[in-house]
Amino acid sequence: MTSHPVHENIASSNTAINGKQDQIAFRHRTASNSIRDVEVYSNKIEYKGKLLIYSIIIDVTERKRLEA
Repeated sequence: MTSHPVHENIASSNTAINGKQDQIAFRHRTASNSIRDVEVYSNKIEYKGKLLIYSIIIDVTERKRLEA
């Protein structure tokens, strides 16, 4: 397994979806070097006295292909 900074996986990014900072869309480069369109939904939660950030990442490549 190879380790590298996460920003190297972003092929291109768009502005926030619906103007919200917790929802973004960008093109992600996979380990096999293919490009996938993803939407990321993030929020902050407090757990056991610690502030955490969680993200839900959805691969929307097929949906975008069907819409085109």
